[in-house]
Amino acid sequence: MGRLSQPYSLEQVEQALRSLGETPIWSSLPRALRQHKCVNFKAFVNVWPGGTVLVQGGEAPKLEQALKERLGEAIEDREPQFLAGGPAWHLFVDGSCPVNKLAGKVPTAAGWGIAVYRFDQPAEIFVELFGPVVTEAVSPLSLGAMCGSNNTGELSAMAEALLCLRDECPEERTPAVLHYDSEYVANIVLGRNRAHKNVELAQKLQGLYAEVQASRPVRLSHVKGHSGCAGNERADQLAAQGTEGRFSLQSKRWAKHAEAAEAAGLANKAQFNLLSL
Repeated sequence: MGRLSQPYSLEQVEQALRSLGETPIWSSLPRALRQHKCVNFKAFVNVWPGGTVLVQGGEAPKLEQALKERLGEAIEDREPQFLAGGPAWHLFVDGSCPVNKLAGKVPTAAGWGIAVYRFDQPAEIFVELFGPVVTEAVSPLSLGAMCGSNNTGELSAMAEALLCLRDECPEERTPAVLHYDSEYVANIVLGRNRAHKNVELAQKLQGLYAEVQASRPVRLSHVKGHSGCAGNERADQLAAQGTEGRFSLQSKRWAKHAEAAEAAGLANKAQFNLLSL
């Protein structure tokens, strides 16, 4: 028997099961328990009213792992080369806002950073992407952020990583793993939580995730922040550069809109300097 580490709605479990080729048919058991007998696995999936999900049967471990991957559950990974399952792109994402307590009250500088490891060179960073959170709606680089904050930095990092996978990572069918340290971001990406702020940014992120998933296998993987993971530490450093208005033109999108990048960088730098006084 296996238990998923987080609660899920019946609809979320159904969506995950369908992606595995199952047609969920639920039996009603005592205490409002719902149970599906799998066709493609020798296992049962049980969903309790509070969202607890239990997997039983001879192939429970196999199905549990598959459900966790579909639902984006946290699997602690320290370095990309230690991940099982064959070659994959590994993108570590992070966001930063030095004065997050003031976010939404006054203009605040926030940044995002991504450390990208190429699938055939897992021990070396392939490219480093970073920049300021763009809050100017008319900017061609806007993703929908309304203000600079830790959350918009984290959301922007994940969105930029997905754009990188969609537009700039060759070997389209090669799997990708997105490593994050913010549970808030994972919950938004997977639709577990509804965004009450920066709704446009959240919707953009969810759309990108669905689009990239349609072209290659994508998995979310949690890594504890400041735990010595090289990829996460580097993404954190890159995000800090973004808060200062710096940006990387290694991103084709940012290079294409260099003037807009410069404008966003100057605005962030001014906010950073003002609040650093």
